[in-house]
Amino acid sequence: GLVCHEAAMYVITDDDLHLGVFPVRSSGPGGLIGLFDGVLPQSHDERKEQKPDLEALTLIPPQ
Repeated sequence: GLVCHEAAMYVITDDDLHLGVFPVRSSGPGGLIGLFDGVLPQSHDERKEQKPDLEALTLIPPQ
């Protein structure tokens, strides 16, 4: 999933514990925001059993 908001792009994948944040107006590196505690295994089968299954990202504007 990808959301562009103000000066950043936010990216979520279906096999990680973090949200990626990348600047829109610079070529600098992005960063990670932890969403879940823990560490996922490297093995594909073990990782598949333990990972969150996030595949979409939605911007909800403030009220």
